[in-house]
Amino acid sequence: MIGSLDSKVESKKNSGFTLVEITIAVSLLGVAFTTLVGLEMMYAKRAILDRNLTQAALATQYLLTNMETERRPPENGEQTQPLAEALEKAGYFQELPDDSLSAETFAGWDVTTKVDSLDIATLQDALRKVQITVQWGPGANENYTITYFMRNETRARSSAGQ
Repeated sequence: MIGSLDSKVESKKNSGFTLVEITIAVSLLGVAFTTLVGLEMMYAKRAILDRNLTQAALATQYLLTNMETERRPPENGEQTQPLAEALEKAGYFQELPDDSLSAETFAGWDVTTKVDSLDIATLQDALRKVQITVQWGPGANENYTITYFMRNETRARSSAGQ
């Protein structure tokens, strides 16, 4: 009888988890979930940045293409304006097939267009450097810039006539 009593006491000791084991398991789960939530937040921020970069690249390319098709060189200098206003002037929102983008999409975004003549004597102002930068985010700390060299059609025609 004493032998069977000892085996019952031993089986009760080994049959469950101690408070320390449960505390360690819960702590490990907490660390794992915290890591997963942090990764999810990082992924969400990256997805938003990628979306903004894509929209900035498309808008910048549209403005540049619009400059090219006007067949007149942009004037030298620098101009900053809201991106939605620049796109509106260029007819961007009228050409969209759906209403997925609107001027509100670009609220708080600015575009800076900088045009310089190249200081190369043989070109004599026949080529212009056009730099378009789109800024967004708090304090406009995020940006996308495209640089393009555009032929000065009026200067090229007057040189050819000489």
